[in-house]
Amino acid sequence: MQSKRYLVDLIAARVISVVGISIIGFILLIFVYLFRQVVPLFEDASITEELVETLPNTQDILYSDINEQNDAIITITKSGRLEFYNLARRLAISEEQLPLASISVIAKDAPTQQLLAIADAKGGVIMLGYDFKDDFSGGNRYSTAESTYPLGKQPIRLSSRPLQAINSLTDEKSTSIVGYDSAGELHGRILFSEENSITGEIVRSESNIRMPDISITPNFLQIFDQQEHLLLATEDGKL
Repeated sequence: MQSKRYLVDLIAARVISVVGISIIGFILLIFVYLFRQVVPLFEDASITEELVETLPNTQDILYSDINEQNDAIITITKSGRLEFYNLARRLAISEEQLPLASISVIAKDAPTQQLLAIADAKGGVIMLGYDFKDDFSGGNRYSTAESTYPLGKQPIRLSSRPLQAINSLTDEKSTSIVGYDSAGELHGRILFSEENSITGEIVRSESNIRMPDISITPNFLQIFDQQEHLLLATEDGKL
């Protein structure tokens, strides 16, 4: 009887020991995981080179963007050449000439949108949208892309002089465009788009935005939400 109780106590002690060690090990694993996740938050940021690719016309590129999978890129050159390039296959997806011959400045409509305001040396502006897509034909994923002109290909004449800074803000019904030209003047235009409830046709109209005289030379413009405020910044940090 005593030997049986001794055996039961021994087994219980071993089970308790194993369970206790397992719990401690589990806690240590959680600690190690959290340590590896939290420590990098307090380290200095760093950039590592993962891909080296030589693109055509790199000396003239004014704008570039890459898709989430890092295998397709868009580039726009000073001469108005738009190209989508597949990095994985090292070939051009598509290319076209924008309706602007000499581009002076490019700005994103919003940081999260793939919509650009592009200005030329004659004060004209176009809005260019682009989108990366995945094509799974043939059983493999292949990155493709397409461009759109939400306000048409005809340049919007914002100024008669070269634009040095530009920004736009688009919502469901309108697009506001503001630019600063080589004569030190601000120009603004708001373009409305409304669908005819009967015919379904998109009716567009536009009007000028009265802009104030300014005493600084901005190289950056930003229209805030609701199109009520405009931020201007200079190279030396003045706002």
